[in-house]
Order: sequence, then C-alpha cells, then structure tokens
Amino acid sequence: MIKPINCGQLYSWGSSRDGVLGHKPPEENDDSIRVDDNGYMICPKPKVINFFNRISVKISKMGWGAGHIVVLSHN
Repeated sequence: MIKPINCGQLYSWGSSRDGVLGHKPPEENDDSIRVDDNGYMICPKPKVINFFNRISVKISKMGWGAGHIVVLSHN
C-alpha cells in the first residue's frame, strides 16, 4: 500500500509481490525491511520513499490502481 501525507513526502509499506515499494533492498543493519523466502521485500511499517527527497520533489497528489501508481509533484 502507498499513502501520501500532507508534508509532501511519500510513504509505502506492504509486500513487493505485486510490484515495487520504492525502497532499495535492505542492508544487513536495516530491520525496517526484510526479504521473504520467495525474494519479495516486506515493509511492515510505513517508510519514506527517499527517491523523492533526494531529487527535492514535493508530492502534491497521487493515484493508484491494480498495476500502476501516478505521482504529481508541485513543480
């Protein structure tokens, strides 16, 4: 599941089984994401998608469906 919040950041959580969550694979010391026996990433709690922070994009709206996510920025 992916959810926007008012501060312009985008969070995601859940399983990457049906797509990607927007997070890099976990490092050894990252306990916020794990990989299951089938190789899918599991993110049990909301986590900021850092991609948008690195490129200084503030999210204004978003939409999603069965196989897609659309994100609209302020700029």
